[in-house]
Amino acid sequence: MQLTKDSLALRLSGVSHHGRYIRAHCPFPEHSDSKPSLLVYDDGAYCMGCQRRASLYEVEQAITGTIPVGLGKNQPRFPWHEYRNLEELIEEAHNLLITNPSQRIYLKSRGVESCVIPQRLGWMWGWYTVPVYDQHQKLLGAVLRAGVETEKAVSDRFLFPPRQAPLLYVPDWDMVLKSKAVAVVFGIFDALVLVSLGIPAVSPTRGQNFDPIWFQQFRKRLVVIPDRGEELQGRRLLSTLGWRGSLCRLEFPDDSWKDPADFATHKKQTLLRKQLQPYFS
Repeated sequence: MQLTKDSLALRLSGVSHHGRYIRAHCPFPEHSDSKPSLLVYDDGAYCMGCQRRASLYEVEQAITGTIPVGLGKNQPRFPWHEYRNLEELIEEAHNLLITNPSQRIYLKSRGVESCVIPQRLGWMWGWYTVPVYDQHQKLLGAVLRAGVETEKAVSDRFLFPPRQAPLLYVPDWDMVLKSKAVAVVFGIFDALVLVSLGIPAVSPTRGQNFDPIWFQQFRKRLVVIPDRGEELQGRRLLSTLGWRGSLCRLEFPDDSWKDPADFATHKKQTLLRKQLQPYFS
């Protein structure tokens, strides 16, 4: 008999069907799975609990108790070929994050759990997905951020769809268009943290890779907020903004903090808001 996700479903426990995949208890011996966390697709499986990727054959071996412990743990970067288009990936990842509260623990620790629904954040294959839209809600691209366990297994914290050029990430276009001033930060999570505080923000999708053309559409004050140690890059960007630009140098309460997102990680959002209030009041 051909091995498929449906044939495995007959032998797994805690099974529920979700279209392209089934969900079940993880059968691998080193994982005591109290809640169904194994996602089984037509060509492989991934466990949201132990962060393990496996072939259907390896899942079958785990069911029968014949798989060697530790086999199949290596994680490839991301299976882009699994999806017909980026829209499908973003939608599936968002729905998966909505229905799996345990995967939102990391976002809560970063102070951006409130952004899951309005910014359509998602989770798939060990990566958090951040879609990038234009002001008409057309999907332009995405940024993928490695989850805690994935970051331990791979070399990159961020991934991008193949051939995607650098983009301007605007978490909340309505907030930006209605405001008198906009924060320009150097990171996706920095932008999400500020938006969660009610401060309009934008960021490049790739660190300091700014294109001045992006800002021609904004006829309003642009407050550049560089990370610690990147003040020179902030001033370079400022020089391209003319009358619209101003620079905000944050005062970090700890030497290890380096960007606006660190305030949220350490539950100091009130302190961050206080420093930014003069620019956005």
